Amino acid sequence: MNLKATAYHEAGHAVVAFLQFFKIEFATIKPAGEAAGMVKSMARGKVDPDIATPAMRAKIEALIIVTLAGDIAQRKHQAKSVRRWHASADRQQAADLALSICGSGESATAYLAWLDIVTRNIVEGRWSVIERVAAALLERETLTGDELRAVILGPIAAKTECGTAKG
Repeated sequence: MNLKATAYHEAGHAVVAFLQFFKIEFATIKPAGEAAGMVKSMARGKVDPDIATPAMRAKIEALIIVTLAGDIAQRKHQAKSVRRWHASADRQQAADLALSICGSGESATAYLAWLDIVTRNIVEGRWSVIERVAAALLERETLTGDELRAVILGPIAAKTECGTAKG
């Protein structure tokens, strides 16, 4: 995978994780092992598929959406950059999570198809933010959680409480 495609893939994960209120430790496009890059993030609070509550299902759904976002962002950036194996670990994790809360393969497949649409809509709606994060990753290679937050919030973070730009 080329570096720019990796940046968009990881930016997709990072931005969507931020939107899902995940705690983000860092994002990087530096290769490590078999990974071309990574985002280290976690849902707030315990995530346990064995706890069958609506709140836990919502957390797992958010995790699936974050997991799907990298591949979707990379495809939006440059569909030809994607190879079948690029997001295989992400897709497997999403499938395992869906199966854990759906119970059957048929319902898990339908649920994943719906979450794929939801995730594509999120990525499309926040595309300019994903582009900013990808550009920052290409410039710096690694961003801390605080640096990601600043890039994601962009112009919003540069305003004071009364709505005027800092000077």
